[in-house]
Amino acid sequence: MATPLIPTVPIGPQRIRVFVDYWNFQLALNRVEAKERGVALETARVEVDWKRLGQWLAKQAYAELGVTGGYSFDGVTIYTSFNPSSPGAKKFHSWATTWLDRQPGVKVECRERKRKAPPKCPVCHKAIEYGDVPLAVEKRS
Repeated sequence: MATPLIPTVPIGPQRIRVFVDYWNFQLALNRVEAKERGVALETARVEVDWKRLGQWLAKQAYAELGVTGGYSFDGVTIYTSFNPSSPGAKKFHSWATTWLDRQPGVKVECRERKRKAPPKCPVCHKAIEYGDVPLAVEKRS
Protein backbone atom coordinates (compact mmCIF):
# COMPACT_ATOMS: atom_id res chain seq x y z
CA MET A 1 0.00 0.00 0.00
CA ALA A 2 1.37 3.38 -0.97
CA THR A 3 1.99 6.07 1.63
CA PRO A 4 -0.40 8.98 1.09
CA LEU A 5 1.23 12.24 0.17
CA ILE A 6 0.89 14.90 2.79
CA PRO A 7 1.13 18.38 1.37
CA THR A 8 3.77 20.47 3.04
CA VAL A 9 3.02 23.99 4.07
CA PRO A 10 5.95 26.35 4.25
CA ILE A 11 6.40 27.40 7.84
CA GLY A 12 7.58 30.91 8.49
CA PRO A 13 9.77 31.97 11.34
CA GLN A 14 8.72 30.94 14.85
CA ARG A 15 6.99 33.73 16.78
CA ILE A 16 8.30 34.29 20.28
CA ARG A 17 6.47 36.42 22.82
CA VAL A 18 8.05 36.99 26.24
CA PHE A 19 6.23 37.40 29.57
CA VAL A 20 8.06 38.86 32.57
CA ASP A 21 7.01 39.29 36.19
CA TYR A 22 8.80 42.57 36.96
CA TRP A 23 9.22 42.17 40.72
CA ASN A 24 10.21 38.50 40.69
CA PHE A 25 12.76 39.18 37.94
CA GLN A 26 14.23 42.34 39.49
CA LEU A 27 14.37 40.97 43.04
CA ALA A 28 15.92 37.67 41.90
CA LEU A 29 18.65 39.59 40.06
CA ASN A 30 19.22 41.77 43.13
CA ARG A 31 19.59 38.68 45.36
CA VAL A 32 22.18 37.16 43.01
CA GLU A 33 24.05 40.46 42.81
CA ALA A 34 24.08 40.86 46.61
CA LYS A 35 25.37 37.32 47.08
CA GLU A 36 28.11 37.67 44.44
CA ARG A 37 29.31 41.01 45.80
CA GLY A 38 28.90 39.98 49.44
CA VAL A 39 26.76 43.03 50.27
CA ALA A 40 23.41 43.56 51.93
CA LEU A 41 20.39 42.94 49.72
CA GLU A 42 19.18 46.51 50.27
CA THR A 43 22.32 47.90 48.63
CA ALA A 44 22.34 45.62 45.58
CA ARG A 45 20.32 46.79 42.60
CA VAL A 46 20.86 45.47 39.08
CA GLU A 47 20.12 48.03 36.39
CA VAL A 48 18.03 46.22 33.78
CA ASP A 49 17.69 47.54 30.25
CA TRP A 50 13.94 46.93 30.21
CA LYS A 51 13.65 48.41 26.73
CA ARG A 52 15.82 45.62 25.24
CA LEU A 53 15.17 42.80 27.73
CA GLY A 54 12.33 41.18 25.76
CA GLN A 55 14.37 40.87 22.57
CA TRP A 56 17.34 39.46 24.49
CA LEU A 57 15.19 36.87 26.29
CA ALA A 58 13.54 35.88 22.98
CA LYS A 59 16.97 35.34 21.42
CA GLN A 60 18.05 33.20 24.39
CA ALA A 61 14.82 31.17 24.22
CA TYR A 62 15.25 30.58 20.49
CA ALA A 63 18.82 29.36 21.00
CA GLU A 64 17.68 27.08 23.85
CA LEU A 65 14.91 25.53 21.72
CA GLY A 66 17.39 24.53 19.02
CA VAL A 67 14.92 24.99 16.17
CA THR A 68 15.84 26.20 12.72
CA GLY A 69 14.18 28.65 10.40
CA GLY A 70 14.61 31.82 12.39
CA TYR A 71 12.23 33.56 14.74
CA SER A 72 10.14 36.68 14.94
CA PHE A 73 10.09 38.67 18.18
CA ASP A 74 6.41 39.15 18.95
CA GLY A 75 6.91 41.55 21.88
CA VAL A 76 7.17 41.42 25.66
CA THR A 77 4.49 41.82 28.30
CA ILE A 78 5.77 42.98 31.66
CA TYR A 79 3.49 42.37 34.63
CA THR A 80 4.07 44.61 37.62
CA SER A 81 2.33 46.15 40.59
CA PHE A 82 2.72 49.09 42.93
CA ASN A 83 1.71 49.96 46.47
CA PRO A 84 0.12 53.43 46.33
CA SER A 85 1.08 54.14 49.94
CA SER A 86 4.82 53.55 49.44
CA PRO A 87 7.11 56.57 48.93
CA GLY A 88 8.25 55.83 45.36
CA ALA A 89 4.97 54.39 44.07
CA LYS A 90 3.86 57.40 42.06
CA LYS A 91 7.23 57.69 40.32
CA PHE A 92 7.40 53.93 39.60
CA HIS A 93 3.83 53.83 38.27
CA SER A 94 4.53 56.82 36.06
CA TRP A 95 7.75 55.25 34.70
CA ALA A 96 6.04 51.92 34.00
CA THR A 97 2.93 53.34 32.35
CA THR A 98 4.22 56.45 30.58
CA TRP A 99 7.75 55.49 29.55
CA LEU A 100 8.22 51.72 29.54
CA ASP A 101 4.77 50.94 28.12
CA ARG A 102 5.47 53.23 25.16
CA GLN A 103 8.63 51.44 24.05
CA PRO A 104 8.37 49.46 20.79
CA GLY A 105 7.31 45.86 21.39
CA VAL A 106 6.72 46.43 25.13
CA LYS A 107 3.35 46.11 26.85
CA VAL A 108 3.04 46.80 30.58
CA GLU A 109 0.29 45.50 32.85
CA CYS A 110 0.59 47.57 36.02
CA ARG A 111 -1.84 46.93 38.86
CA GLU A 112 -2.37 48.62 42.19
CA ARG A 113 -1.74 46.29 45.12
CA LYS A 114 -4.69 45.98 47.43
CA ARG A 115 -4.42 44.98 51.05
CA LYS A 116 -5.87 41.57 51.77
CA ALA A 117 -8.49 41.13 54.47
CA PRO A 118 -7.18 39.51 57.65
CA PRO A 119 -8.01 35.83 58.17
CA LYS A 120 -11.20 34.95 60.05
CA CYS A 121 -11.65 32.66 63.01
CA PRO A 122 -13.37 29.45 61.89
CA VAL A 123 -15.43 29.39 65.12
CA CYS A 124 -16.64 32.96 65.69
CA HIS A 125 -15.87 34.32 62.18
CA LYS A 126 -14.27 37.49 63.55
CA ALA A 127 -11.18 38.90 61.87
CA ILE A 128 -7.94 37.74 63.47
CA GLU A 129 -5.46 40.54 63.88
CA TYR A 130 -1.76 39.70 64.21
CA GLY A 131 -1.76 40.71 67.87
CA ASP A 132 -4.67 38.31 68.55
CA VAL A 133 -2.92 35.13 67.43
CA PRO A 134 -1.40 34.16 70.82
CA LEU A 135 -4.76 34.86 72.48
CA ALA A 136 -6.59 32.67 69.95
CA VAL A 137 -4.11 29.84 70.55
CA GLU A 138 -4.55 30.13 74.31
CA LYS A 139 -8.36 29.92 74.08
CA ARG A 140 -8.25 26.69 72.09
CA SER A 141 -5.99 24.92 74.61
